[in-house]
Amino acid sequence: MHIHQATLANCHEAEELGVVIDVIRAFTLAPFAAAAGASRIIPVLTLVEAFALRPRFPGALLMGEVGGLLPEGFDLDNSPQL
Repeated sequence: MHIHQATLANCHEAEELGVVIDVIRAFTLAPFAAAAGASRIIPVLTLVEAFALRPRFPGALLMGEVGGLLPEGFDLDNSPQL
């Protein structure tokens, strides 16, 4: 078995099975958060947007990752194990 990392720049060259782990983790988080009692999930594109929304929703948790790492100031990463 050979494992190769593809990026947006070279993914068009892939000839075999591909798995996109980051997307799977990020989108799996939503149903786990809902099952744990989240009343609202607001997806954003940037950290700036996430931090700007936080004051509007007291008690809100910031969840996500940048480059696979928990951003400073966030409460939880993308792991579906809350």
